[in-house]
This record gives sequence, C-alpha cells and structure tokens, in this order.
Amino acid sequence: MRFKIIISFIFLPLFSFSQTEIDSFLEATRQQLFQARQEIKIINNKNKVLPFTRIDTLKIGFFSNEQRPGFKQMLENYLPIQKLENLDELNIYDYIIVEWNLDKSMGKTPKFLDTVPNLIMFTKSRGELDLDRRFDHHLHANNQSPLLSSLAAQGIFGAVLILGKNNQDPLKPIGRLGYTSPEEFGIFSFPLQENIKKVVEEGIEAQAFPGAQVLVAYKNKVIYHEAYGYHTYSKNRKVQKTDIYDLASITKVSGALPALMKFHGEGKFDIDLPMSYYFQFLKDSNKGDALVKEVLSHYARYKAWIPYWRTTLKKNGKYKRKTLKAKPNKKYSIQLTPNLYLYKDYKQEIYKQIKEAPIEKELKYLYSGLSFYLWPDLVASISGMDYETYLKETFYNKLGAKTLTYKPLRYFSKDRIIPTENDTFFRKELLHGVVHDEGAAMMDGISSNAGLFSSANDLAKLFQMYLNKGSYAGEQFIAPNSISTFTKTHYAGANNRRGLGFDKPLLKYDPVQSSTAKDASLNSFGHSGYTGTFVWADPDNDLIYIFFSNRVYPTRYNRKIYQMNIRPRIQQTIYDAILKK
Repeated sequence: MRFKIIISFIFLPLFSFSQTEIDSFLEATRQQLFQARQEIKIINNKNKVLPFTRIDTLKIGFFSNEQRPGFKQMLENYLPIQKLENLDELNIYDYIIVEWNLDKSMGKTPKFLDTVPNLIMFTKSRGELDLDRRFDHHLHANNQSPLLSSLAAQGIFGAVLILGKNNQDPLKPIGRLGYTSPEEFGIFSFPLQENIKKVVEEGIEAQAFPGAQVLVAYKNKVIYHEAYGYHTYSKNRKVQKTDIYDLASITKVSGALPALMKFHGEGKFDIDLPMSYYFQFLKDSNKGDALVKEVLSHYARYKAWIPYWRTTLKKNGKYKRKTLKAKPNKKYSIQLTPNLYLYKDYKQEIYKQIKEAPIEKELKYLYSGLSFYLWPDLVASISGMDYETYLKETFYNKLGAKTLTYKPLRYFSKDRIIPTENDTFFRKELLHGVVHDEGAAMMDGISSNAGLFSSANDLAKLFQMYLNKGSYAGEQFIAPNSISTFTKTHYAGANNRRGLGFDKPLLKYDPVQSSTAKDASLNSFGHSGYTGTFVWADPDNDLIYIFFSNRVYPTRYNRKIYQMNIRPRIQQTIYDAILKK
C-alpha cells in the first residue's frame, strides 16, 4: 500500500530518484488515493445526520473490536472521543461511533449493537459484502488499509467526500480540515520531510529547544505534521502531536482579535474611532486620541511594554505584603504559584500603569502589547458575555478547537502540556501549564496579550477559518471584508509592515531581519510567540505553517532559535516543495 512505499523511500538518498521515477511515484500514489475513495461507501445515513455539522455541544463515545488506533486517532483530530470499555453508560453520549472489523467476526456484527441509540457504524473487511441496512448510519470499507479508516473518520466530520452505495446520496464535504499526503497535490513528500527534519534536528542538537512540532496545511488539508525531540533536555517525555503549547503572543491574533473582527463586520466596532471612545478611562490621557487602527498597527507611539511584575516587589527584591500573599483568601485570589497569590483587583493597577505610561516622542512603527491588556473588557462589553466564554462559544468550540484555551490545567493533564521557563526572578519555579508572560499571569492567566494554549492541530483550524475569509465548516464566523481589512497593511508608506494585530512580511525582504521565508507573499499574515511558537497563513498559496517549540526552556536568554534562523528556514523548505513541484 501507499504508506509502505513512502516508508521504504525514507532510507534512500534523494539523488537516487530521477524526475521520471518521481513522476511515476506521484502518479501511482494519486491512483491509490483514487482507488481508496472507490472502496469506501456510505451505506445508510438516516435523516442526513452525517457529516456532523454543529460539533460544539457533541459528546461522542467510541467502541471497537480493532487493535490499531488509526481510526480513533483521526476522529480525535476533530473532537475528543471517549473510548468505551463497555456499553453501560450510553445515555451520557450524543452519539456512539463503532469501528467493527468484520474479518474478525465471521462477517457479522454483534446483535447487542441493535440496542445502541444514535449509533454511527463503520465496518471494514477485505472484500465486497452484501451488507444489510439495519444500522441507521453506516459506512463500510472494502479494505483493511489505514487510508480507508482515515477517510471514514474524515467523512464523518465533513472533510472529504464519501461516495454513496451505487453512487447515490454521498457524504459531501462541508469544509473542515482534511488530512492527506503531499502526493495528493503533486508534492513529492521525501524532500519535504527530510529537509524539515534536518533543520529541526539541527536546532535540537544545538539546544535551541528540547523539542518541536511542525504542521503544514495546504489547500484545506494537513499534508505534514510531525513531532520531534522531548519536552525537556532530561528526555523523559517525547513530544507528541497532541501536546499543548503556550502560544505567547500568538494570543494577540487568536484571542480578542477574532472577536474584534467579528464585531467590525457587524458594525459594532469602528477602527477609525479613537481609543477613548471605547475606553473612557483613557480620555484624559496621552493615549486616548490614538485611533484604534493606529494602535492595532503598532503605530500610535505607545510604549513597547511595561514590566508590571516589578511593582509587586520591594527594592530589596522581596514581595510587597499588600500585593502578594502566601495563602489565598477573598482578597488575594489570583494564583501565581501554589504559594503566591495576587490581590484580586490588581488589573486596575495594570490599567493605571498603561494610562500613565509615557508615549514615544517619534511616530513610527513600534511593536506594543499595551492595548492587548484592554481588549478583553471591550469584547465582554460588546458581547454582553464573559470574555473567555464568548470566545469558546463563538469560535473555539464550533471549530472543534478544544485545546485552544486559557488556563489549560483546568481541562488537560500536565503531562500533555509543554513546560516553558524556569522563572528565577518573579514566580521562582518551573512554569508548566501556567502562562509564561508575567503580565498575563497577573491578569489571572486571561489576557489578549498572552495566555492562550493550544495544540498545533487546533490552532490550524482557527487559521484555516481566517484563510477561508472567515468561513469554516459551513459557518461564516467573520465577514470576509473584515478579514481582508485586518490582514492588510495600513501604514506601508510609513515603513510599517503590520496589519491590524497581525504580523506581515517585511515590505522589502531582508534575509537578516525577516522572520518569514523569502517566498511568503505580501498578502500573508500570522504572528510569532516569545516562547518559540509561530503561525503563518498565506492566501496566495493557500498555505498554513505552524512551528511550536519551548525555546525558553529552561531560560528565555537562549536565543539560538533566532540566531539559527530556524522558523524561516523551515518555512522556505515548505515553499520550495510547493512552488517547485
């Protein structure tokens, strides 16, 4: 099968392939993909339940007589799936998905499945069978190939087309991310894999970071996703593709920004109004007259940053008693560490420092995070909902991006979360599962400056929605015009490359200064994160690139990721594979 062919190539030198051999391999792989799609069918789909559309409230159980985990793993790219050891608690699930290998059961399915409500049945065998229609929702694969299991899972969630029996009533895709090999798009996977691996392993060897992930989505399909190295240099736990990272400043374009874009498209948020219109406390300050558009473009003379944590310390470096306590109570409820609690209303002190901070004398591009402490309150005010609740209910849950969250230890095991820095000056412990950024930590971990965590797969869903002009899985989240407005440069004449919140390529490429590949289009957009993260979307090439690492482990002073130009080099490798196919 296709997977065995690809694996056998990995151990051969690239120069051993002629263009004729490469072309022959690409054509053979495309034929295998075509054939696989003929061998999986939707047998029954009562009330057209499949593909799932609104997945934000679904709870799904899973039962299988198969040992190989591939089908379930693919399902979990879309939604958490609970494996059932028995069928005693069916009533707590909206649907039960059953994977049944007919070759292991003499071509029969067990009678007890007849009593399972809301059953989604996926059967597979090594050949054609005369299948009955007793299951209301039933897919069948005439092959044991992992590829067909992958297609079945993707079809259930509307990422690929699944043909109907006798080519009637197919499952049509609704626009969710799919998963395939690069060969589907005429891209020879071997050099792509090897060149990415080479750069990442260079970084690990040089201790630029202990581990990393790379994800590439092309034309609405993930064509590459690999994990490398370990959580830490002690090498106790390997990086997994499902691991969760502190996004750092990627939060700026993944937190409040989608809400602001949505409000803009609905006429509820005007980027040409002054900041004082939305934040009354700035009216009598030196920041109130700056336009929202200028502030989001980092072109408003705002100071780059404020070390808020320093105001909690005495001159001798000890904690101020009125600001921090060793034990929590009603007044000191913001947990910074298990032995350090911040005054509950400290946000007002942060706002005060933002208001009173001096502004730059010269009007020019200067990256500033100050306004991103303010946007969550505006989102809450306009939406009439708690900021975090609004983001989850309006965007993340509907996208199926369950790991895209603030304060991840509320929902996920610590083992699944990548640690960041060993903080020696403020919290004085290893930061693991809590936000790295001190200011965001003092906002109780919830800010639009930093604080979001995510897996690479879930962040890709959000950026695919951006790339789709605000649409994903049949729902228009954000008006297309608003996506265009926020992702374009507004002050190019002042040598400012930035969009509204989004980073953009340099207006004139410079290999020394650029954080993106030379082939990234001027229409592309994204953001980097201080912890060693990076996400970039290119509408001209229908491409998403995500790089995750914890380069700040164990210290933020490790700058090798920049010195070695790791992230742009990997990105250029991707462009080389796609543009030169």
